[in-house]
Amino acid sequence: MTTPSPSASQPINVGIIGLSAGGGWASMAHYPSLSRLPELFAIKGLTAGSPASAKLAAEKYRVPFYSDNPAELAARDDIGLIVVAVSLPQHQALIEQIVPYGKAIYCEWPLGTTPEQSRTLQQTAEKYGCRTFIGLQALTSPYVRKIKALLDDPAAGRLLSCTVRGSDPTRGFIVDPRYLYAQQQENGVNTLTIPFAHMLAALNLLTGRPPLERALTACLHPQVRRKDNGQTLRRTATDHVLYQARHTNGALTDVVYLGGGSGLAMQIECEHLSLVITANSGHIQYEPLTIEIIREGQSQTLPPHSTPAECLVETYRAVWHDLHHGTHTVPDFAYAAEHQQRVFDLAANPQP
Repeated sequence: MTTPSPSASQPINVGIIGLSAGGGWASMAHYPSLSRLPELFAIKGLTAGSPASAKLAAEKYRVPFYSDNPAELAARDDIGLIVVAVSLPQHQALIEQIVPYGKAIYCEWPLGTTPEQSRTLQQTAEKYGCRTFIGLQALTSPYVRKIKALLDDPAAGRLLSCTVRGSDPTRGFIVDPRYLYAQQQENGVNTLTIPFAHMLAALNLLTGRPPLERALTACLHPQVRRKDNGQTLRRTATDHVLYQARHTNGALTDVVYLGGGSGLAMQIECEHLSLVITANSGHIQYEPLTIEIIREGQSQTLPPHSTPAECLVETYRAVWHDLHHGTHTVPDFAYAAEHQQRVFDLAANPQP
């Protein structure tokens, strides 16, 4: 089976793997963002961890088909796009079940727990002719796009520097029990691979990929405490990142991500423009941004105009356009493997 050819007069039917009545990223971001675009998408199916939980989710979200078997969802002729929105350690097994049906697949970032696993999944999807998309949604964020437009304006002058101080609230000393799996480095979910990797993708769009870059990483909270019962746990996952780069024109970038805390403070200096960007956390991929524009001593502030629950709206608009017009504006599994390799290489080789 292959992805049904989308018609301009009909929405693309979507099946979501991981949409739960009990919460999670699928219900927090994918469902509300898709629901904002009824002329483009219709949620027609879902899977959850058990038949009972799938039934509860289907009733809550009024989705006609439900199952605990992803292959059953992918096999349906009326489903054109499969969304994979589950914890990272589950990605490989789930994607291997659905790719034989040749459907378009949108998978949350990262694709696999390692670059090698991501490349394997990329190759498997290509083998079955699946159109693929990876969830690096900062690249389609209206806030990031606005920043890019400001930087691309010749009146801004050349880039001088970029500094970022970002928090990763879930990597502090106190741990939510939902994220116990993320305390172990081998599971691939940490400060380096999530908020920093999303920021690096955004910086790549905004200021270009620098020829000289390096990073230092550390686990500075090796002992953490469960929020619910106070139990002490061992953490091996990266929770602090320091990144530095020099661009072709000599401009410098300095990024620090801290495990725990709150806030994002980003400053971009050009010859004739300064941008000060702030948010509630360092997760640029979903946080609404406040952008202060400073020119010739005059300041203008652009306040946030959306909520975190709407962070995927523009991404899904771009996915729809790509599927309808054969374009490639949303990064795919090949991009995911390449970007993850870059992130891993930075951590493995701290010297430039």
